Amino acid sequence: MSIGFPFLVGFDLRAFRPIMATSWSPHFSSWRRTITLSEAHWQPRPPAPWATAWSSCRNSTCYGIIVKQWFPGGWPDKFPFTWKWGLAACNLGVWRQAPMLQEPPQRYDEQDWASIADRLTAVVYAYRLTADGGLQYTFLNSAIETLLSFTIEEWTGDPGLRVAHVHPDDRARVAAAIDEWHRQGGSLRLEYRCLTRDGRQVRLEEIGTTVAGAGGQPEVFVGAIFAVADRGEDDAEKHRDDELLRLLLEGLPHPAWIIDRQRRILACNRAGREWADVGEYCWEGIHKLTTISPDMRSAYQATGVPLPGTRCWFCQAEEALEEGQARRTEVLLEGRYWDTWWVPLGHDVYMHYAADVTEYRQTQEELVRRAAALEASERRFRDVLNGLRLVAVMLDREGNITYANPFLLQLTGWQLAELVGRNWFETFVPARERQEVRAEAFNGAAKAERFPPQYENHILTRSGERRLIRWHNSFLRDPEGNIVGTASIGEDITWQRRLEQANDAVRAIAQAAAGAGGLAELCPAVHRALQELVPAESLYIALYDRERNTVSFPYFAEDRRPRPDPRSDGKGLAELVLQMGRPVLLDSAALARLREEGKIAARVPEPLYYLGVPLKEEDGSAYGIIALETYEPGERLGPEDQALLEFVAEQVGLVLARVRAQEERWQAEQRYRTLVENANEAILVGQDGALRFANPKAAELLGVSSPDELLGRPMRDFLPQQEQQTLMPEREAVLGKRVAAPVRIINSAGKMRWVEVSATMIP
Repeated sequence: MSIGFPFLVGFDLRAFRPIMATSWSPHFSSWRRTITLSEAHWQPRPPAPWATAWSSCRNSTCYGIIVKQWFPGGWPDKFPFTWKWGLAACNLGVWRQAPMLQEPPQRYDEQDWASIADRLTAVVYAYRLTADGGLQYTFLNSAIETLLSFTIEEWTGDPGLRVAHVHPDDRARVAAAIDEWHRQGGSLRLEYRCLTRDGRQVRLEEIGTTVAGAGGQPEVFVGAIFAVADRGEDDAEKHRDDELLRLLLEGLPHPAWIIDRQRRILACNRAGREWADVGEYCWEGIHKLTTISPDMRSAYQATGVPLPGTRCWFCQAEEALEEGQARRTEVLLEGRYWDTWWVPLGHDVYMHYAADVTEYRQTQEELVRRAAALEASERRFRDVLNGLRLVAVMLDREGNITYANPFLLQLTGWQLAELVGRNWFETFVPARERQEVRAEAFNGAAKAERFPPQYENHILTRSGERRLIRWHNSFLRDPEGNIVGTASIGEDITWQRRLEQANDAVRAIAQAAAGAGGLAELCPAVHRALQELVPAESLYIALYDRERNTVSFPYFAEDRRPRPDPRSDGKGLAELVLQMGRPVLLDSAALARLREEGKIAARVPEPLYYLGVPLKEEDGSAYGIIALETYEPGERLGPEDQALLEFVAEQVGLVLARVRAQEERWQAEQRYRTLVENANEAILVGQDGALRFANPKAAELLGVSSPDELLGRPMRDFLPQQEQQTLMPEREAVLGKRVAAPVRIINSAGKMRWVEVSATMIP
């Protein structure tokens, strides 16, 4: 084995023997060459040619080398080897300075070997100690002249130069290290400043090893000296960086370790030292062998040597080193969660640290659990909203829709995808109510941060139908408590309110009908009652006169056109309803179709909706109609309005029937009065013994100038005394029967006359 080989590959001679066959790099052309070289070392063989190969040092760095089985001429008296032949190796790369040998393998002799050594930029030396403690150089290449400006003769002739030219500030340290090396042997590694022959200061790095003599004591000292750049500022900066790194490492609240590829702990911070010491394997010191496989644990406990590839089951150090990127995972160990990192710091060294995130993980799990519970609660809440026959809607601060439940969609005819993002007020609130609802029920409530307990307003369906909703509102807030929107649940009270209003309207119409003397009094009251229920700005009543075959309009409340004159051949909507004899509800499309068919005449303006209900006789024939018309968009007439108007039509019909009956009775009374007043007989009507009516002939018979003079006077005033006693019992006896009898009467002048009295009861 060459005496330079140990410091070349980083092993000392004693450590090299058992690993000879495994320390060489696989870059060898074959393992056969390695075996041959190994055998050449242990067994004397004839001289062999030089062989080139690659060597992998302890730090995994590969260097090109030349190996020759040779006898070092000129040295046999200085090297008492126990074997005759040896191996010599020379690092052609000279530790990062010389390029790798690119020439193909060739044969070298000893002169070539010396020539190669002289071409190196590093000083290569070999010496032994003399009995007086001096140095006797056995080899020194010419690089000493280039590096320190001394000739080979000068340097070897004055062994004291080795220490004398070291910088005074470094001299004591270097001398002590060299003395220790001379006494103990082993390896040497120094970095120091040196003064050249011409006084220049250079920074040197020296590496050396020893060859033991027959007694095992160090005898030959072999080494190399390299020039390195002046790293004063670099060293200071590196020192600062190292110190900052150390402070950073120490400042970490979590345990952190610097570990090499073999899982040896090189350094650690204060928190890390509580777990493991420097020099231990990480899986041994940190985890106490609990995180490696049983086979690995048993082997290590038995031999003290770990099996190749021994690592924790969760370790990602190899991946981090290969990728050159940090690796991270979360590990559960002994009931604690650890956020574990492997951060590469170089090719073979990485920082490993772990943060106990158990509380964070538990908090996270609790948050996840609460979020899941909240999501489940929201899902149940939405399921409830989706299942209720209630309107539910959520708005943002601008009044845009963010949620609408299925019942609202069903009620209004919209799809959810069409509504989300739309403005609620522009889409659903009627134009007449929009400003008030937005200002009072939305903006005002948001400003005061308080909703009224209940609020009612109309909404429009997609088809234009109005629905009355009673709302219960609440605010939606963000985690900071700021209002971000509203959530509203509403009850459709359209029918409830319509029923209430209908009852009120019915009472009002019934009262109006009971006290009305005719349509002139009844229709305005009916119109006012209807306006509380339906869009009824336009209301009219048309009557059909069969004798004249005309349609007239005794009540006509409409601002857009004048009252039509009575007509006999019109093609209007009134005639259409009279002809059909049933309620007619038409929208603009149906009206247009009827015009196209010629069933009704065109008119200006055209209504958007028309509702007409016939007024019928007892035999079912129509003698008139009551009609509603709307002209504003969004004012829609529907089946519920038709039902209400049918009720109104019944009330109007009753009033019209009573009015007609009163008119007929009045006419009959007028005819009867004419007959009575012109009769040739005296006619008297008595009630409770007093006269209530007398015609002109009766006034003449009883001797008064006017029938009014007789009203209120007792009948007995015009009968003699004896007639009063006989006539009254007879009257009582014939109650309920028509009788005729001669009776004497006395007129106002006292003159007595005989008359025939015909009496009957008036029911």
